[in-house]
Amino acid sequence: MSTEESVVGFGPDKTLIGILTEGAGSAEPRQLGCLLLNTGVNHRIGPRRLNVKTARQLAAAGIPCLRFDMSGIGDSKASAGQEDFSQQQLKDMHAALDHFQACTGVSRFVVFGVCSGAASALRIALADKRIVGTLMFDGYAFPSVPVRLERKLRRWLAFPVNASLRHTNAAWRDWSAWLRSPLGAQGRRRVLAHW
Repeated sequence: MSTEESVVGFGPDKTLIGILTEGAGSAEPRQLGCLLLNTGVNHRIGPRRLNVKTARQLAAAGIPCLRFDMSGIGDSKASAGQEDFSQQQLKDMHAALDHFQACTGVSRFVVFGVCSGAASALRIALADKRIVGTLMFDGYAFPSVPVRLERKLRRWLAFPVNASLRHTNAAWRDWSAWLRSPLGAQGRRRVLAHW
């Protein structure tokens, strides 16, 4: 199935700009839509055109997509409101979902986000009941205490046999340099600085 794309403006004073991608000639009722979010300060195209490719593939499979620029990114104008960054993003995503629903009739959405877009996807999923799923890539990690301890233990065990790991450790480099030239005053000062 081929796809059709149209530029849309929505939000306060139509300052948010996006691309609505739909399957061409689709007469079937659509059950689900996909909202694609910015990655950091990259505009709606996404890294290496990932959002464009994803939107077109999903639209060809019958899932309409909206990829848009948050306030102040890409073609969308900066907000004149007083909200902080996170609150403004929530307002932008709610406006996108409202417009998306009005244009397509879809009332259930999946949100796609990479990196900071993954954090935004989680934020809107917790705030809006229309979100039924998220696709989050390279987002936050919440390591527990046992995970952090295991990571430290594995690094400690690998230290004697992993030259690149030793090389990244400033104290090890200073001690190694001092052992090669123990009479040097500069090396001695660096080693003593680690005490």
